[in-house]
Amino acid sequence: MARKRTRRGGSPDGPEQAPPATEPGAPAGAGPAAGPGDGAASGPATDQPTQGAAEGSARPRVPLEVDVFTGPEAAFFATSSLVIGPRHAVLVDTQLTRSAGRELAEWVAGKARTLAAIVITHPHPDHYFGTEEVLRLFPGTPVYADPTVIEEITRTGLAKVAQWQQVFGDDVTSMPIVPGPLPTDTMLIDGSPVHMLHVGQGDCTTSTVVHVPDARTVISGDVTFNGTHLWTADTTAEQRVDWLGSLETVRGLDPERVVAGHRAPGQDDDAVRVIAFTGDYLREFDAHLTEHPDDPDAVAAAVNETYGELALPAILHTGVRSNTGG
Repeated sequence: MARKRTRRGGSPDGPEQAPPATEPGAPAGAGPAAGPGDGAASGPATDQPTQGAAEGSARPRVPLEVDVFTGPEAAFFATSSLVIGPRHAVLVDTQLTRSAGRELAEWVAGKARTLAAIVITHPHPDHYFGTEEVLRLFPGTPVYADPTVIEEITRTGLAKVAQWQQVFGDDVTSMPIVPGPLPTDTMLIDGSPVHMLHVGQGDCTTSTVVHVPDARTVISGDVTFNGTHLWTADTTAEQRVDWLGSLETVRGLDPERVVAGHRAPGQDDDAVRVIAFTGDYLREFDAHLTEHPDDPDAVAAAVNETYGELALPAILHTGVRSNTGG
């Protein structure tokens, strides 16, 4: 159905304010030096929806939908998800490069919803460096993350800029946006709940998943992968056991659809398959690592006997080198 296009970003005018069950607060601050609290979006938690959601309560509630944007192979097929209500939307993750961030922002604009908030699932640059470009098109939109994610972004952000500018040059932001703390674990988008769960371990130690019950969908960040090799370089064998536990947490939400943090072209989001694939890969990776603890080439070759068709083979080789000392 065609919908009247709403203006971009938040609005001080009641019906177009953000629908989370919190006050949206001020826009996010720029740069790791700003710290989690300085200039970042925040607001007191409340059990009441905003005016925008309340006004819609007189009409039949329209279930939320989730649409997915996938970045280019150069940006590791990272996903950004848009949780869409009748009038408002929340964006989850924002890509790596400026160019991918701009493309994402235009894609969001094409959905003709007021962007109520941006949520960052974890502190890897391919999921938050593009925030600056999204905010150019949607100024004033609050940007949120779990406090542990904020802490890691603040600690590592500038070093990650230096690392990725060696690869992408000026197509990488020079001053990443630091989110503000999530003011609640549940947002309301036009009256419908969206839950943020900090599960901890995924391909890093600070991972949040976003559960959209209406759509029976979990936006998992890098707790799951889909059709690509897994990023294991930032994990130990013990942490990968915890990662398997996070997969069980996602499974326990009983989703039909799981949007992985990285998704190769042509893959569906079937929850059973995506969760099983991620767990099977982790177990096989560690089995081969146990067999060849000091031989990265042997580990990579063994993994590829099963998973040689997966996209992003370079991250397999990075992972085995990191885990073997090779």
